[in-house]
Amino acid sequence: MNDGAPNVGTDWNLDAYMQIELSLHAVKLATQVLKKGGTFICKVFRSKDYNSFLYVLNSLFTKVESSKPPSSRSQSAEIFMVCLGYKAPDFIDPKFLDPKYAFEDIEASKGGVDGNEQDAAAKISSLKKLLQKTRPNRQGYESDKVASLFEECDFVDFLESADPYEFLSKFHKVS
Repeated sequence: MNDGAPNVGTDWNLDAYMQIELSLHAVKLATQVLKKGGTFICKVFRSKDYNSFLYVLNSLFTKVESSKPPSSRSQSAEIFMVCLGYKAPDFIDPKFLDPKYAFEDIEASKGGVDGNEQDAAAKISSLKKLLQKTRPNRQGYESDKVASLFEECDFVDFLESADPYEFLSKFHKVS
């Protein structure tokens, strides 16, 4: 279980990155001590790297659920992830659990040293590129939906949508 949190300051992007980086390091440790079928629980801040982190967790566990307890402030981006059924793979590529490869670099997202955002985007890890190619608009949650963890939509709306990937990235349940 990881309930760790970095010291937070005035830069939300940096704070969120440090939180999810800390959680990834906890996952790395968990892969070294968990038995097959084990459970891992951690706290993260929903951010642009949340979906990349979710991808890592789904690759290592049979079931991953996110939950925001009632005791957490509604305006907080803090959520808890419960990962069940550790798969205990024989081999895990070290890059898979390295924040430099799993997440968008915080400096690169600001345009790097020279401020060129295109050069910075080209340096994003292969995992990040994979997620962006398979599912567009995987940059986290819209700021006005940070307080909401669960969005439901009607199946007919899904069928009538122009871009199904974008549509599904905004909802958690289709009924």
